[in-house]
Amino acid sequence: MDVLGSLFNVERAIPNSVLVGLATGDYSLHGGVVRNTTGQIVRHLIPAASRSLDPFGLISAPFEMFNTYQLHNLKKMSEQIMAVSTATMAMSGLGLAVSAVGFAVMHQSLKKVDRRLKDLGEDIKWIKNFLETERHAALLDAAQDLENLPSDQNHRTQVLHTHRSKVGQVAMQYLQAWEDSLPAGLLESVSSQHYYCTAFLMKARCSAELGMYDNAVVELAEGIAQWREKSRYIANEKILQGDEHRFLNDEYLSSVPAAKLVEWMDFSAEETRGWDWVDHLRIKPKSRWTLPSHFSSKQEKFEREHLIEIMDSLVKRDNVLSGYEAQYKFFLENKITPSAFENELKALSKPEAANEVLILAPREVA
Repeated sequence: MDVLGSLFNVERAIPNSVLVGLATGDYSLHGGVVRNTTGQIVRHLIPAASRSLDPFGLISAPFEMFNTYQLHNLKKMSEQIMAVSTATMAMSGLGLAVSAVGFAVMHQSLKKVDRRLKDLGEDIKWIKNFLETERHAALLDAAQDLENLPSDQNHRTQVLHTHRSKVGQVAMQYLQAWEDSLPAGLLESVSSQHYYCTAFLMKARCSAELGMYDNAVVELAEGIAQWREKSRYIANEKILQGDEHRFLNDEYLSSVPAAKLVEWMDFSAEETRGWDWVDHLRIKPKSRWTLPSHFSSKQEKFEREHLIEIMDSLVKRDNVLSGYEAQYKFFLENKITPSAFENELKALSKPEAANEVLILAPREVA
């Protein structure tokens, strides 16, 4: 079945009309999706070669790649959008919903969290408990099976149904664990949110693969709503710690561009002030944060040294999840499973074009 041919025009460059829409605010970029103001997908931006991603978003990416564009140089703007899209998906710790390694990316990201926590210290009580729970073992088991789905359709369907139920239960368990961890340290809360997010994404993916598109859309929306509520708590109480000026103090000022700060504040406050945040923060009294001369634990040192990356990964994950919502609605409207879509993408992805981004234009808006 020629899914792409019937639904999309495949482009090799972003049209000027889309670039102008992004520059003027008529369109917005959400990870691998460009949407208009009604939420309709205008373009899919899909890396030709996907890779496993760092679950905490702790990778090197220049901060000058943010969602602000210049109209005077459309070629440069197009290159910037490609870079922003790819970096956003990478730093969010999530793979593109229609990437050819959907379940594989989720499985690899879980294993990366495990390795990072083990490196930090299995002698830390909460880490030891976190890695030894039944829900942890169940989620990794499901992720491994789903990464290697059988080709036999009956067996495949059985595996999807079995693990859809399993990861649904695990998601609820991690949601409760996340709730319980909120009064604890930052790293514990961030770890719980990653496992919860992965679990509900797996369930939605299973539903979509089974053709249960309505369920997938609802499961995704409910999971994202829970994720946003608690992630904003982390941003406000664990990272900003009630102080809007935290990233304007000497410790962070030279590392955080104004555009990045604006994006973070919009997410934390759940409102879109944009550049008005600059005036808001400028006229308010500035607090005084001081870096301690020593840290009480390896975990505290890690959290402090990676505070910027953790905040940025939460905001980027929110951005990518918005794109997921649009993509799963697209699957529902067109009754297409993610794997059917992926098989078409594989035919377009050339091994030598590892850095290429495929641009898919839905025919009704092309």
